[in-house]
Amino acid sequence: MHKIVNLYEQSIQSDYRQFQYDKLLFVEYNCLTGNDRTAMVSHHNYIAYVVQGEKQWLTTGGGLLVKEGEALFIKKGVSYVADSVKQGVCILLFFIPDSFIHEVVTEFRDIYPVRLHGASEAPAFIQVNVDVVLSQYFNSVLSYFLVLSSPSPHLVKLKFKELLFQILLGENNKMLREYFLSLGVNKQTDIRHVMMENYMISLSLADYAKICNRSLTSFKRDFHKIFNISPGKWIINERLKYARMLLLAGNDPVTDIAFNSGFDTTSHFIRCFKKEFGIPPHQFRSRTNKEIMTGVNHQLDLKVS
Repeated sequence: MHKIVNLYEQSIQSDYRQFQYDKLLFVEYNCLTGNDRTAMVSHHNYIAYVVQGEKQWLTTGGGLLVKEGEALFIKKGVSYVADSVKQGVCILLFFIPDSFIHEVVTEFRDIYPVRLHGASEAPAFIQVNVDVVLSQYFNSVLSYFLVLSSPSPHLVKLKFKELLFQILLGENNKMLREYFLSLGVNKQTDIRHVMMENYMISLSLADYAKICNRSLTSFKRDFHKIFNISPGKWIINERLKYARMLLLAGNDPVTDIAFNSGFDTTSHFIRCFKKEFGIPPHQFRSRTNKEIMTGVNHQLDLKVS
């Protein structure tokens, strides 16, 4: 079963020093623990700036190692943080809700009008180019953690606006800028995109609804309009299709395939798979491999004859 950590809520409840304005949050982690079997879910986007050491973020599509002085934008949803072999890791996390990005982009368009091109389906991770200006910005935020007094919440909001303006006005983070601009046009989160990126993680429907910035009721309603099926049934169907592909593509144990497909337990996966395909996963793989070999041998016989 996946171990799932709500990174945003964990950050608020942690003993690590933090500064907050509404849902905007700075937090300093001296150690951000996790591994490839710990799903980090966040209902808000965040930027991770590595002050010291290095950390690796992972998704099912790959991973990125972020070293000292580097930063990464992580879209809201699910990712994994791999344990680092290096000690003394210090990371600043900047949680930024879609609604705030929309607010700032709207203001930005009044200052510096640009032509927007609709929604941008950005990858789960976007490497942030930390130039001299952004480096100075991150150091200015870090300075707040070095003194006893806390900044005003209104100053926290201004620092978040400064971060977004630096990205929107600069030329070194074009992919991230385009994604921010797309959020200025499309305030509603794209359910289809969120689900295709996260269905392999064993989240509750309430979690999916939060990531999609909807109540559970409106999420179910909008989901059905898009897919013409209930969220629960769609998720099971997609996980089974993905598991079937894994069974055909390699020799991973059934337990690993169940985990990687988003099922809570192997027994639940086997029951669902047998109900859908008529036989349990290991028999499906054996039968398929046998059919493939029979076909290959038949082709060889034809060539010989």
